[in-house]
Order: sequence, then C-alpha cells, then structure tokens
Amino acid sequence: MSVYFLMRVRFVIRLMKVLASPIVIDCRFIDCMGTLVNDLREYSIRACPECWRLFCVNCKCLHLGMTCENYQFSRQLNLLYWQHHYGGYHDELEEATLSIKLGSAMENI
Repeated sequence: MSVYFLMRVRFVIRLMKVLASPIVIDCRFIDCMGTLVNDLREYSIRACPECWRLFCVNCKCLHLGMTCENYQFSRQLNLLYWQHHYGGYHDELEEATLSIKLGSAMENI
C-alpha cells in the first residue's frame, strides 16, 4: 500500500469521528454569525470561515505562540498588576467617560 493511501484512510477515519459527534463552535466576534466544526486537529488556532478572523477554538481568544494555560495565566497576572497599581480593574474607555462626566458636572456648578 502506498503512503498516500494510508494517509487518506487516516483522514477519512478522523473525518468519520468528527461527523459522528460534531463539536460546533460559533465565531467569537459579535459582528459575525459564522460557525465552524472543531475537527480535533492538533492546531487549535482557526480562522472563521465567514469573517476569516483567527481565534483559539478552546478558549475563544487569540494567543499566538502560547498555550491556553499560559495565556490564561498571563491574563490573571495582568489583572493582578492592574488591581495592585490602580486599585481595581482598569478600563481606559470607562475612565475617559468618567472624566468627561466629572468635567461637565464641574462646569454646571
């Protein structure tokens, strides 16, 4: 038997397993309605077939060059850093909105 034939048989067996119990994943982006089937390959970073943006099918985030566990750990460290230095969760947009509201309130006094 040729190597090509054995590779095709292996691919068909994997495809049968996926189609027997499909894991359907929705695109993580709000403006996209795309869905894809997790074919259980070794690479977890996939592109949505609708919008072509990349994300990890396991944790729904994009973390190139990191495992899901390392990415989640770095997010926790980042959160702890912001809590330590700024006294809580830091959101630049929320902070800018608050400063605009405070500025307009001070003008009305």
